[in-house]
Amino acid sequence: MTRRFILGLSTVIAGLPAVGGVPAAQAQQSAQAPAALEEIVVTARKREESLTEVPLSISAFSEGFLEQKGIDSIVDLANQTPGFSFRSGFGRVGSGQGGSASSRPAIRGQSNILGVPNAGFFVDGVYVSGNIASYQLDNVERIEVIRGPQAALFGRGTFAGAVNFITRKPGDEIGGKIEVQAGQYDRWEANGYVSGPLVADRVGFEVNARYYEFGGDWFNRAVGERNGGDESSRNIGGKLYFTPSDNFTLEVNGGYSKDLDGYFAGGYSGINCQLPTIVATVPFPRSSNRRTGYFCGEVETQRTWYGRTDVLEAFNADGVDRRSYRGSAKATYDVNEWTLTGIAAYNKYSNENSFDSSFSQSEVSLRPTGFSTGQDRRRDWSVEARIESPVDRTVHGLAGVYYYREDDGSGNQGAFTLGAGQIPIRGTVDDRGIVPYGQAAPMLPAVPAGVIRLLRTATQNDSAVRNWSVFGLLEFEINEDIRLTAEGRYQSDRITSDQAVANPNNVLLNATFKKFLPRATASYALNEDWNVYANVAKGNKPGGFNGLPVDADAASIAALRANNQTFKEESAWTYELGVKGNTEDRTLGFNGSGYWIDWTDQQLTKSEIYIRQNGTANTAALIQNAGESRVRGLELEVNARPTDEFDVRVAWAYVDAKIRNFLDDEQEDLYDTDGRVGALNTGNDPTGQARGQRLPQVPAHQLIVGAGYTRPIQGDWEGFLRGDMTYEGKRFSQVDNLAHTGDSYIANFRVGAQTEDLTLTFFVNNAFDDRTPTVLTRLRDFARLLQIPNRLNPALTQTTFFRDIQVGYPRKRAWGLSANYKF
Repeated sequence: MTRRFILGLSTVIAGLPAVGGVPAAQAQQSAQAPAALEEIVVTARKREESLTEVPLSISAFSEGFLEQKGIDSIVDLANQTPGFSFRSGFGRVGSGQGGSASSRPAIRGQSNILGVPNAGFFVDGVYVSGNIASYQLDNVERIEVIRGPQAALFGRGTFAGAVNFITRKPGDEIGGKIEVQAGQYDRWEANGYVSGPLVADRVGFEVNARYYEFGGDWFNRAVGERNGGDESSRNIGGKLYFTPSDNFTLEVNGGYSKDLDGYFAGGYSGINCQLPTIVATVPFPRSSNRRTGYFCGEVETQRTWYGRTDVLEAFNADGVDRRSYRGSAKATYDVNEWTLTGIAAYNKYSNENSFDSSFSQSEVSLRPTGFSTGQDRRRDWSVEARIESPVDRTVHGLAGVYYYREDDGSGNQGAFTLGAGQIPIRGTVDDRGIVPYGQAAPMLPAVPAGVIRLLRTATQNDSAVRNWSVFGLLEFEINEDIRLTAEGRYQSDRITSDQAVANPNNVLLNATFKKFLPRATASYALNEDWNVYANVAKGNKPGGFNGLPVDADAASIAALRANNQTFKEESAWTYELGVKGNTEDRTLGFNGSGYWIDWTDQQLTKSEIYIRQNGTANTAALIQNAGESRVRGLELEVNARPTDEFDVRVAWAYVDAKIRNFLDDEQEDLYDTDGRVGALNTGNDPTGQARGQRLPQVPAHQLIVGAGYTRPIQGDWEGFLRGDMTYEGKRFSQVDNLAHTGDSYIANFRVGAQTEDLTLTFFVNNAFDDRTPTVLTRLRDFARLLQIPNRLNPALTQTTFFRDIQVGYPRKRAWGLSANYKF
């Protein structure tokens, strides 16, 4: 790839034999004794199956693998999974359902920028509706990343795939783990669990907890200290596992998490291409075309960032203040070789974000309207019941019903203002600066220059989702080698929106989307160790309503509601061929697949300028439907353990994700020369057509290389060295394919010593100090007004702003120490 990647790989290989001091004869003898790869059982089809036999493209990671690699976040997990890309774009900001930059999982190139994520996250089969960025991975038995649409069995939210976290079950004896970490940039973490029997052979329990602090790794010029990206989390959870009889089990789970983060580090790219043709400068620039500037090429992060975190702290506003409560119960009853299963779950979630988006290259260009805040609350309930026939019959299967309910509660959003004048708002301001919903409409007193006032408009949001479905699987074993499987789900999604600002007459907006989502699979066992399969599946993501800005003035709301209120559902057919297996001695395992996706009505983004109630401008990010897209790709994964001391893993994914048909007015403006709209609505305009361009936020190549070496040192102690590197190709910010992140190279190294109970580790994360931006988001520079020709009548002008691109900064290189004790 590049010298950095080759250098890192060479470092791992060169360092492996250097660990420990075992005599050569002993090392040679040990090297001749191969050890089998770990056999993993998965539940991707609602029943236990061997990973090498299930006819799906799955990467599964055991608890031991997660510990060896030091995986403690979804970003780390994605860096080990071919075909799965996840970037925490602007810290851990976002609710998880708004499609924020912190919640953009992309499986097989099926990315999105706003809206419900295209890949769903599950804990023990229960859908997770909130932000997953801080989910505690210390209580899992394994993680399954299932590529391709999984709606047939997992349901909503699995348009591109599913990630399922399977938690540990209590053991027969008291046991547990305590782990502590200390690292660079004031990183402190402690986690652990205790599990075992409460009543022998009848009731088991587990209690787990986590404490995490990170002081931030980017220097902030505005306040003269390093605080960019600081994070804090508290997690606690528990499980009760009842086995009152041989044929009945009941599992009850509960958990609470709290995230209190500072402010993410970021910046702006500026513009260097597609510049407007300025024909006048008074009272501010006027252009003869509709171009507003853009950035072309690779966007780079800066050495520092600028954010008025002191302003936010003056209002006791955290960058992220998120609380979540999760509870679930699962009952299983076996009768006459049939299995009945029932699952019920409840989740409650609140999220508040505040940030200074005015950070810039220099203090003098501080954007005057960049302080923003927002809050939302959500609750969801789900119930599932299914019945499964005995799997040893020629024809077997399962059938079930599912219901999901999600309700959004009240929230607020708005802006801090620096400056001046009479500001009309609805309601009165309480001690936190929140305007209660439904109150009168007084005028605030004038704000003296330089004085900062927090304005937040409360909203009563009764938006909701109601989903019900029936699903089933039927498998026919033609003989010992050939199996045919049919799966399907019929579902109805009812989406309701009642944003008070968007609906002045309190009229409910609702839409119902009904779909049958099938999957058909044929699998053939070449022998006991190797299998090939083919399947075809349909995925679907319902449409909905754009959340309109609650701080917009009446005229802006009317315009946005008239033109951008709704978006359509999107769907895709996926065709896949795969092969998987392992050598007879299980020292080498292989998993490979190729696929083709036909994608229609893809939900992409557009931005619209609106005027706030205080007279300042802002941009609303909205969802629109593209025409057609096509994704082709390959995924290869090889795991090898040639000796008991040495293991290696190589994985590669190639994604060719391109647009087939999409007329984009944003792109047309980028290439405009005379202010005329042209034939945008007739399909003949070459400048607005995005055909042949790559989908945004998707790397074309992903390469993962990892190796580990362990050898005895003295007595019960072993020394170990591990190295892991992930290469990802550049990501374009939008369908115009102009601005991109450049390639990223993430290398992590771990060295230490261990016994059966105790592990001591020194680690370096991001060893090459890769500074590739995590995400690029286009927006407007509200400090730079611009007049351009009116889209409908070029003889007239309209006021807008120059373009800019917001840049999310990554974690820097950091080292640390950890101690892990199991009992």
